[in-house]
Amino acid sequence: MEQGSPAQPTRELHARAHESTYRTGSFHVELLTLTLIEKNGERLPLFLANPFCVLITMIQLQDYFRSRVSQAAYDLFAVFSRFEYAMKKGGFRRGESADAAWTKFANHLPADIFSRLRATSDVAIYFDAPPDRLVADTGEGVRWSGKPITPTTMPELLDCIKIARNNLFHGDKRHDNRRDTELMVAALFVLNHIYESIEYDPKFDAFISEMEYGL
Repeated sequence: MEQGSPAQPTRELHARAHESTYRTGSFHVELLTLTLIEKNGERLPLFLANPFCVLITMIQLQDYFRSRVSQAAYDLFAVFSRFEYAMKKGGFRRGESADAAWTKFANHLPADIFSRLRATSDVAIYFDAPPDRLVADTGEGVRWSGKPITPTTMPELLDCIKIARNNLFHGDKRHDNRRDTELMVAALFVLNHIYESIEYDPKFDAFISEMEYGL
């Protein structure tokens, strides 16, 4: 710029930087919006002009992932895990193992419960677009089977819910908040409907007792 020419006005230019992540110990570092200053035809990062400008934030992993998983997923984690605990403590353990016997549990439910759930739109996603499961590929990775099973019985419906839950909570897929939320909400509807249907059935007294945390 020629000497004596009027200085150009200072203005801020905001540029969204590509999200970059770094790991430092137990922290997650994420690059924030980069603010540039244009002055006299030159662009400088704001932190060069302002040493107090913070360009990165260090957050813990749970804070980073919290917004990437829907509230319905957290709710299902709480309800599903208690269901399995109550099964194992309430007479629905699988053989000599410490696993919950979902098929045995499903077969003890009221005979008409599947038809009731099949008829409601609240569970439609499990019949219209059921979740797929991962299988081993020819290399060292995994792939989707491409053959999701549409449930025709109560055990199969509960198996679909387990697949959806496992896909999300075992990290078997990228988070898709819209579809994941629909699957989780529908799963919660099913589990709540089951609970309401058996709450006063003597066959499930031990199960219900364990579900209620002693309340």
